[in-house]
Amino acid sequence: MESIALESKSNNVIDIELLNQKVYIAGPMRGIPDRNHPLFFIAESYLKENGAKVMNPAVLPKGFAHEAYSAIGVHMMLACDMVAFLPHWEESAGARRIYEKAFQASKYLMRLETDQIHGNQWIKAHLPLII
Repeated sequence: MESIALESKSNNVIDIELLNQKVYIAGPMRGIPDRNHPLFFIAESYLKENGAKVMNPAVLPKGFAHEAYSAIGVHMMLACDMVAFLPHWEESAGARRIYEKAFQASKYLMRLETDQIHGNQWIKAHLPLII
């Protein structure tokens, strides 16, 4: 795995270098309109704009059992260096499973902060996930 540069900025925010990092997106889907796919795609765009190579589970085809998606998601995540968690990931059994497996595999964990402007959601920062 390539090293992950963390730099402390003057305002004590840590800058996580995403250039050429393989990043899996984790977050809630079930029970959210459109399965939260719009936010997954916003996150994918943000991560790619910052130089990451992205594994996005929202691209998986419809029609499989939840257990199949969960197993596929774990394998996608294991192929990555980092995991980016969307807001409210803790409320998702699937995202919590990804967290457990990623932690066990010593993946770098980060959270994506979102905001809204004129009703449009966007990613404003990627920060270390501290639990």
